[in-house]
Amino acid sequence: MKKIIFQFLILAFTALSLNAQHWTGNISSDWNNSANWSAWPLNGNNITIDPLTYSGIAASPVISAASVFTPDKITIQNGAVLSIQNNLSTGDDINILGTGTHVNISSGIISVAPGNNGRFIISDGASVTMSNGTLNTDQRLLVELGGIFTLSGGQVNVGEVLALSDGNADGSSLFNMNGGTVTTGVELAFENELGLYFPTFNMSAGTLSVNGDVTWFGTAPGSGAGGLISTGGNVVVSGNVLNLPASTINLHIHAGGTAAISISGALIDMNQAADTLLQSGSSSLTLLGTNSWNNHGTVLSEANTFFGGNSTLTGTGSFVFHNLNIAGLRSLSHAAPATITVTGDFMNNGTFNANSNGVIFAGAFPQTIGGSSSTAFHNLTANHSSTGITLARAQSISGMLTLTSGVIFTDATNLLTLKDNATSASGSDSSFVNGPMKKTGNDAFVFPAGKNGKWRRLAMTAPLNATAEFTVEYFDSGYSTAGPVIAPLTGVSTLEYWNVEQAVTSDPYHVELYWEDASMSSLSCADLAMAHWDGTAWTVVPATAFGTCSGSGNGLLSADTLVAGNGPFTFGSTAVTTGISSIDEKGQRMKVYPNPISSAGQLTISAPFAIERIEISDLSGRIVLQRDNLTPGILQLNNTLSPGMYYIIVKGNTQQSVQKLVVR
Repeated sequence: MKKIIFQFLILAFTALSLNAQHWTGNISSDWNNSANWSAWPLNGNNITIDPLTYSGIAASPVISAASVFTPDKITIQNGAVLSIQNNLSTGDDINILGTGTHVNISSGIISVAPGNNGRFIISDGASVTMSNGTLNTDQRLLVELGGIFTLSGGQVNVGEVLALSDGNADGSSLFNMNGGTVTTGVELAFENELGLYFPTFNMSAGTLSVNGDVTWFGTAPGSGAGGLISTGGNVVVSGNVLNLPASTINLHIHAGGTAAISISGALIDMNQAADTLLQSGSSSLTLLGTNSWNNHGTVLSEANTFFGGNSTLTGTGSFVFHNLNIAGLRSLSHAAPATITVTGDFMNNGTFNANSNGVIFAGAFPQTIGGSSSTAFHNLTANHSSTGITLARAQSISGMLTLTSGVIFTDATNLLTLKDNATSASGSDSSFVNGPMKKTGNDAFVFPAGKNGKWRRLAMTAPLNATAEFTVEYFDSGYSTAGPVIAPLTGVSTLEYWNVEQAVTSDPYHVELYWEDASMSSLSCADLAMAHWDGTAWTVVPATAFGTCSGSGNGLLSADTLVAGNGPFTFGSTAVTTGISSIDEKGQRMKVYPNPISSAGQLTISAPFAIERIEISDLSGRIVLQRDNLTPGILQLNNTLSPGMYYIIVKGNTQQSVQKLVVR
């Protein structure tokens, strides 16, 4: 960019040169009337439009018919106004200079020095408005030193570079695009050499095509930032997006509203810590071709980002995407930084290469991880503040699953698999895996399982073989059958169970069942047992309880022996079966007496809740007697039961207790 003092020296010399003619406006505003000029301009003359040379009544020339002559250089300055309504060609530059100086283009074809490196320069607070027509500038369109170009319609074609640079006392240089098309053949440049300025290309509609690079560059004392801001229309960049090395200004791109930006170059280089790329509204950013996105600043999207080529993320900055989409047969490689964040949906229809890095899912609304391809994550973090993250495709993790906040929802088809050597946080009441989860390999592992707001872990010690596979799912209801049970078991929980499916190997394994609230699981350590369904009956697994088995206490039941085979595990009892809230906040139990009882006896029943129904079932779970709304809790058997062992189930509005009943 020329320094301003150099530019004005050249212009002053031009104005004083012998072949320069100037507008006088002696009789009218007609550009083509020779009486309005100091001398009739011939082809190749320099001309000046300057109020200091006006001598007539028409201060503002109008090109209403095609110019009958082809001037060389045109200088419009000192508050002059030119209206262009028809064709104009020049042999050299058009310079529009000074606050108040204005050119209005409403139709016609303006060709600036075709074949002669022509430049169209708006400088030092001057302005141009264009509503229709075509502006062709052979080399540059330069908006500098606080100049303003406002485009609402028509076509602007720049042979090489469209540059916005610097500012003046009235503000920064500005290109407002509210419609029409702009095409630049080599470069869109943001430059600043003079002070704290923010040269900006501000777009609300139309199409901007850059058949080359978009660049930012500043030298001291230049500072601030250059802004490519679009709230509508289309921006198509066929080359790179670069903040050039040693630049003293920052790169700023903002796509908002319905704007669509596509970039096809090999590099997006955001090499300054204050460089920013922002997305909002329903805008879209699409990366095409094979490219590297080097970010040392901030990428923050609240909209849609499409990777339609083969892209690599690098740098030390922050990447926060909203909806991230990888196109089919295309790839996204996460080389750096250590983590990227997704606040919306992650749709992988191609390939995601995680390397040793992680993705944080941190949405405020439900998120989905899907697409036509399964994604192999390295580290995955759930830090969700709403209803959770749903898998719409089977996904895997080879590094670490971190459960900070939010539930991960899976199912048998859309399974979450942690590979050999992968690890997981144990979870919490606010973050767990709701649905089946698979672990492969020979690692000791705690499954952070849960269901419907209940966090319930299951742990295993290391299997023998690295090819071992275990799939675990927690259910917050009883298994389909509560019997038969094999002694010493007398019953099993009707509240919850864990299903374990083993594949590939048949290694025996060690199981630990966790409770997070003893009263919710209705536990008593005195008679607590681990029960395993072997396909035909519930059998006891010798186990030791650790923790607190009353009130809201937590703990675990650890098997004393190895187990083999598939099937459900749950809490069992050797005296009293478990049930929903069978212990109240004071540690009270349901009481049934006498027990044992004769088949013609009378049962008295008390419970720490209001009784609404009483059921008696045999060991297979078949209900043999049912009564509703008993008051005051007395049940007459009247020889309705044969001698044997039964379960008596007492139900309240939201509570339930189960106890063994012996009939003689």
